[in-house]
Amino acid sequence: MVVNKGQRGTLTKKFLMSLPSGVFIVSNVGHSPVDPVFAEYVLSPAVERERQWEKIMSRGCNGRLCTVFTSEQEAIEFINSWPTKTEPKAEPSKTRKARLHLVK
Repeated sequence: MVVNKGQRGTLTKKFLMSLPSGVFIVSNVGHSPVDPVFAEYVLSPAVERERQWEKIMSRGCNGRLCTVFTSEQEAIEFINSWPTKTEPKAEPSKTRKARLHLVK
């Protein structure tokens, strides 16, 4: 399976087993957007993945959305790019407004 940057999927056992070893998965379940309940590299031996699946289930992440990254650093950069509640909402650019106007 080829993994694209920021690929999303439902975290099932089948999905976990289909991922190449060494990719980094982050659950959409968390204490906050920047503190996921599960975030780990996918392990290589089948026995280790079985243990990893048990951990995913024990944390309530099975059947929930997850994002796959090529590395932990890529995941951190992705999460850090999210706006926080304290940041003001970005104003849409004039180009974007013009485009939306043209679509109408």
